[in-house]
Amino acid sequence: MQISQLIKHKLGAMSVPNRFYVSSVAVFVIGLLLSLIFGISAFNTATTLTSAMIVCGFVAWCIPAARWMASVWDKPFVKVPLVLLHVLALLVSTALSRSVVAETLGLPPQTFDLTVGFLTIALYIPAWMAVAAISLTIFGVSIFVISALKALVFNSLAIIAPALSLISKRFKLRNYIHTYFFHAIGALIAGAYLLNSYGFLTESYPPWVHASVKIIAVVSDFQSVENYPDAQPGERIHPMENGYLAFARKTDDKRIVIGVRKPNSYIDDYLLPTPIPSATQMMSPIMNNLK
Repeated sequence: MQISQLIKHKLGAMSVPNRFYVSSVAVFVIGLLLSLIFGISAFNTATTLTSAMIVCGFVAWCIPAARWMASVWDKPFVKVPLVLLHVLALLVSTALSRSVVAETLGLPPQTFDLTVGFLTIALYIPAWMAVAAISLTIFGVSIFVISALKALVFNSLAIIAPALSLISKRFKLRNYIHTYFFHAIGALIAGAYLLNSYGFLTESYPPWVHASVKIIAVVSDFQSVENYPDAQPGERIHPMENGYLAFARKTDDKRIVIGVRKPNSYIDDYLLPTPIPSATQMMSPIMNNLK
């Protein structure tokens, strides 16, 4: 009973981040012991819980800094870095949207400015994940290096502390437990989580994403201009920078085919392998699943 009270008293005296860090170490040790009985699954579960608790401790450590930033929000030294991060996220989102357009249409995305613009807005949150992951990784590595140098200096002074105490009686080396290593690890793990989430959202797109990109392109960047010399009846066209003409037209089964042909020619040089299905074709699988 006294041991439990002592542990409760020690935890109550700690800050919230340190409680998470101490608990994470305890969970890791328990998982390591349980892995001897239940195998690697217990160790994997303990590792996941340990990582999550370290991240929670890092977030709790960052809350006072976030409150301080909110209190000085009108100061230029706070707004300028955030504006730069927003610009970086916008650049990442633009590059990502161009990649999606190129992958979906198989055409250079530079001329599909409206489609790229719509996707830039839609992919802004995944882009922020990448920016936050990079920022947290740099922050974690910086804290780790500074903490390592500080620990090296502290240990060096601890070795020569008896000699220094003979020279000056006022010299006293305080012994303390450094938790900045946990802060660094928390930042690195949080950055890894965000980077994995970014990769999950951007590496493989489901078919409906490609279909949505094609629909956005047809509605926004392809125009119905009957008086254009190379336009055929019922087509929506999009002149490209190299002189080729991109077109979108309906087929007999109401699908939309996107392709490219040379100017002054009615021979299609390139057709997208997967046309945009009609509304009936898109709704049929959904209605069948409901039945």
